[in-house]
Amino acid sequence: MATRLRKPEPRQRWAWLVVALAGVAGLWFGYDFGRQVSGMGLGLLMAANGAVFASLLASAVVDRLFRPRKGGREEG
Repeated sequence: MATRLRKPEPRQRWAWLVVALAGVAGLWFGYDFGRQVSGMGLGLLMAANGAVFASLLASAVVDRLFRPRKGGREEG
């Protein structure tokens, strides 16, 4: 039986976009910083670390901003 993929909500699209852009920015900044400090090898290592940590930080912020609140006003 084939499963159908659900279309993501607009909030989920924004969340993915923010996390992806943070990863690219961390990659770019980490590479530039590492290369200026010690050359190509450290630049690549710092790029990977920058992308990972920027994505983790951005995902925590996105979860905080876009996650539905519990215990708020109830409709109905």
